Amino acid sequence: MGSSVIISEAYLTIAVVIAASILVSSFSMGLIRVQDFQREQLDSYKEKMDTQIKIIYAHAKVGNNTIIVWVKNIGLKSLPLSLITESTDIFFGNITKYLRVKYNDPSTPKWTLSIENDLDSDGRWDPKETIKVVITWVSNLSVGDYVIRIVTYAGTEDEYTFSL
Repeated sequence: MGSSVIISEAYLTIAVVIAASILVSSFSMGLIRVQDFQREQLDSYKEKMDTQIKIIYAHAKVGNNTIIVWVKNIGLKSLPLSLITESTDIFFGNITKYLRVKYNDPSTPKWTLSIENDLDSDGRWDPKETIKVVITWVSNLSVGDYVIRIVTYAGTEDEYTFSL
């Protein structure tokens, strides 16, 4: 009877060790998932900080369908023009209704851009540089309040309101 108690205790000890191992393993996997999620969130936040923009001025005239917008790169990252033209969303219209404007679309509304002050002449939109966005609207503008919203590929955005 003594050996059966020892064998039973050995089985129980092995079972407890296995159960503890499973519990620790599950807990570790959960921690790894949380750590991966936090890393992704941090990378996303860093990307947003690197791609900050500021609309510094917009100009248009009543009876004209062209709006000129100057946008400053106030982030930390240099952006190639191809990334801006392919992945930037621009919205324009009056305060109550505005449309998404497509880049260089054959029809209106559309927008184009150029770098106003390419400080190092590399053809990229570097920090501290300004781009000029020209929006060609679907019709001539009339007196009223207008809004421009620009959203980068990383989700950072700026909005500018002006009146004619």
